[in-house]
Amino acid sequence: MLQVNKHTNWRNWIPFWTSPGIWGYDVMFEVQTAWKGVDQTQVLIVTDGVGGGCGIAFQPGDDYLVYASYWEGSDLATNICTRTTLLANAAEDMQVLGAGAAPTSPADSVWTRQLGVYGWIAAIAAAGALLMFYVSSQKRRR
Repeated sequence: MLQVNKHTNWRNWIPFWTSPGIWGYDVMFEVQTAWKGVDQTQVLIVTDGVGGGCGIAFQPGDDYLVYASYWEGSDLATNICTRTTLLANAAEDMQVLGAGAAPTSPADSVWTRQLGVYGWIAAIAAAGALLMFYVSSQKRRR
């Protein structure tokens, strides 16, 4: 596992957004072996908050066997109700899963997708600021 960051779900900032959001952590993994659904060398997985939530307290540098599924169709997510565990504790699962396959695709553009969303938000804010500047300059000319 490479990195753990607090999860920010930008969709919850939109007024009247009805879809629930996950609050917790974004965890970036370096994928060594995959069995199903992932073919990238890196993958971002979301987990709930630790403590009162059902999140997993991932530690950078540790190796994990992760069971994840798509939550709301957009984010891969895992929690304490899955069999996700430290790789050192996963001997039985590894025996059942078999060899798996090494990922062949470069890292998915997870960070690029997030930057794209923030880019659109910044572009809309900049357009609003330009519009306000234009309106105020027109008022001054009168």
